Amino acid sequence: MAVFVVVPDNPSAIPFIERISEVIPPGKAFRLPAGQWMISFEGTSRELSEKLGFNDENPSTVGVVFGINSYWGRASGDVWEWLSQKMA
Repeated sequence: MAVFVVVPDNPSAIPFIERISEVIPPGKAFRLPAGQWMISFEGTSRELSEKLGFNDENPSTVGVVFGINSYWGRASGDVWEWLSQKMA
């Protein structure tokens, strides 16, 4: 399963946060402190974008979805634990 980083235009928008809980199963999404999300998803970045509502039919929801295949940096232990489980 692939891991994607989702960068919404308005990370604190309640409708977007609710949308994630509606379409992404529990445990498959991890919210980062600045409002971005990491999502474990079986599909492409375009398919995830559509599922989240980043499309022409819903112009008020804007964001970008990036697929990742490696990572490095400094973060809380929760971030590393989630990533290591989803990217295994």
